Amino acid sequence: MMAWRIRAVRAVITLGALASVAAPVMGQGYSVPRHVAAGGGGTSTGSTFSVTGTISEIGAGGALTSGPYSVTGGFWSMPLVPAEAFTDEPLAAGVTFVRALHVIELRQRVNALRVRFGLAAAAWTNDSLGGVVIRALHVTELRIALYDAYTQAGVPFPGLGDPALTPGSTPVRALHFSQLRLLVKNLEEQ
Repeated sequence: MMAWRIRAVRAVITLGALASVAAPVMGQGYSVPRHVAAGGGGTSTGSTFSVTGTISEIGAGGALTSGPYSVTGGFWSMPLVPAEAFTDEPLAAGVTFVRALHVIELRQRVNALRVRFGLAAAAWTNDSLGGVVIRALHVTELRIALYDAYTQAGVPFPGLGDPALTPGSTPVRALHFSQLRLLVKNLEEQ
């Protein structure tokens, strides 16, 4: 008779344990996450990439990444902030000569910022700079294009240490490029 009572008590304990585990599960609602493959046609461009055709996207979840690429909403893009530093960084006044490469790097990064904030890429005087002396005009164009990007981004444009550049009389200095580089980096971090 005692064995029967022990088995009955064990059965009640087991059922009670099962009921306590099952109760929360039975009380919860079900969730079916939304997973879709949406598509579209046409061409999508960004940075140096262009995709033509149907672009599928993941309708739920965050960004997917692989190496330097990430996809959110179906479009692949490179990170906006380049991993490498500017050439000859930092520029040293009286030591580093301003080169066409310094201008080209700034133009590329300024245009990337302009596109990022919804502006068209700027048009530049002496686009290739091959055999051209770097002039105040080139610095002024960079400043204007960068100012427009700051304005479009809603970020106040900081003051410049040498704001007035007079073409033909103001020499191009390392300071001009150091300031532009700093302004580019600041906006890239926004």
